[in-house]
Amino acid sequence: IPDRMELGRDTRCEVRIAFDRSALLVTLEEQEQATIKDIRISELMEVDLLDPSDGPDRPFAVRAITSREQFLDPKEYTQWIFYVKALREGTFPLLLKVTVVEVLLGKERKREIVLEETVTVIAALEEEMAAGGYRQTGVQFTLGRSLPGIPAQVEQTQPARRIGRNLPLGLIAALALLLVAVFALPDLLQEPSDHPSALVREKVDSATPAGRLILEYQTLAEAALAEEPVNWTKAEFYYEKALSVAQDNGFVTAELQERLAAVSARPDTSDTEGQIAENVEIKSTDPRQEGGAQA
Repeated sequence: IPDRMELGRDTRCEVRIAFDRSALLVTLEEQEQATIKDIRISELMEVDLLDPSDGPDRPFAVRAITSREQFLDPKEYTQWIFYVKALREGTFPLLLKVTVVEVLLGKERKREIVLEETVTVIAALEEEMAAGGYRQTGVQFTLGRSLPGIPAQVEQTQPARRIGRNLPLGLIAALALLLVAVFALPDLLQEPSDHPSALVREKVDSATPAGRLILEYQTLAEAALAEEPVNWTKAEFYYEKALSVAQDNGFVTAELQERLAAVSARPDTSDTEGQIAENVEIKSTDPRQEGGAQA
């Protein structure tokens, strides 16, 4: 969260949590600086960015692009993205709330930590705001209890799997990394002139934030399909996230649904892997020649 924001300008705030330190720096620009903090986490986490002000005349409008509750992939980072628009001049607080979710005695329990940042809103910054990079939270989680016989750091050898609220008793005793990134993105959230279905990879820089996020998830899914052997679980996970964002933001989803269906019907033998992988291969033809692209 930056110390200063420009009035009426959207600022991108991102939180990343991962088991693997190197996974946090994926897709970041080389010039961006990152401060990494080791924390203890559970398999299921929630992150919120909140304006604590009461009443209709609030200083910030906060939009969450991703789901507030997500589970962690052992091999990839999990991210939460927010866009904050400053609506009033002055100095105001913003709250970052991180929640660890676990099941104790058959009931879901939560432990929360809240970080408060003070932001000064001015009419116009003297110069273009550079990307803020990542900032150290200064807080270490030591929540819940570890599973018996499991050390503080464990090597993740099992493939990523889908989990819900039925988590094992206690926390998974593993180190994770929490980062908060701030990106100043002027004019990025202006409505595009075309329908969202006109989004294509060649125009990713001019797409909406949701469109950029969809393409990022698609790229990660395609990378999983290119692994040897094919990582079907990871590909399915990222296609589902891409489809969820597309549906929430009005994008055409037919192609994504087809890819997800093909990946979900993952083969049990190596003889059929090539056929399924071929079914979900990204088309190289220009979608605009087919009457409009699909996200």
